[in-house]
Amino acid sequence: MTISDVTLITKKILIGLFLIIVPMLILFGGIKLSYKLLTPKQPATTSAETNFKNK
Repeated sequence: MTISDVTLITKKILIGLFLIIVPMLILFGGIKLSYKLLTPKQPATTSAETNFKNK
């Protein structure tokens, strides 16, 4: 194998990894964002409210 063969294989491997990782990041980012937007938010409670609930 010559140096040009090794560089070609390396480029193909890096492009393949790039083409796998980028869509996965987009997919998981979209899932995380949609989960964050669709889950109901818990109302913030003050310490006075928390103490009142505990009694």
